Amino acid sequence: MKKQRLIVTADLLEDTTLLGVTTALRPHQFAWLINKCTSLQLIRVADLCFEGPRHTNNCATRFLLATEHCTYRLLKNRGGTEDGEITNYLVPSLKHIDFFFSVQDFTQTFDIARFCDVLKATGRITYTIHLDLRVYKDKMHFFFH
Repeated sequence: MKKQRLIVTADLLEDTTLLGVTTALRPHQFAWLINKCTSLQLIRVADLCFEGPRHTNNCATRFLLATEHCTYRLLKNRGGTEDGEITNYLVPSLKHIDFFFSVQDFTQTFDIARFCDVLKATGRITYTIHLDLRVYKDKMHFFFH
């Protein structure tokens, strides 16, 4: 069988900002914290289901807010099975990251530094990192929208 290769151009990732967050909060608690501290109103949508190694079915919790010019996504990095067992990660090389907060902003008005400062001021966030998708080797792992 012929192998297929995904080629990602910089144009596709140009308007996307990705933030990795480490916290002890559960997904609904973290979404509530973001809604409380910012003007965003993230809403839980259907879980993102993916097939992991050994053909295990996994689901990752997902929250979304879509406006005319921006799309905000909150995804849990760890996928679990129907039994609640954590088996796989959306991005296996970033196991220390609990959540990914993705912003696709076509107006370039979202201030990621201010957003991080607001989250850190709550005292509930352990670690945040701005991930530059242009330099990350395995870009295909970030197509979980």
